[in-house]
Amino acid sequence: MPGGQLALADYYTGMGNRDAAMSVLHEVERGTDKSDARAARLRIASLEYAGGNKAEAHKILDDILRE
Repeated sequence: MPGGQLALADYYTGMGNRDAAMSVLHEVERGTDKSDARAARLRIASLEYAGGNKAEAHKILDDILRE
């Protein structure tokens, strides 16, 4: 249930558990649903940016825009 996994990742993010959120998001990213995978990648980029890894966040966004 990928949509549920995105909600779970959002919950973890809201609770400040970045590592758990990233783990769930990477799992969704590897899934077969392209829409959910893209949503996961956007959330990953957001977490990277918030964590100070702005270059990685921009790279992820650039990759998404190239699709």
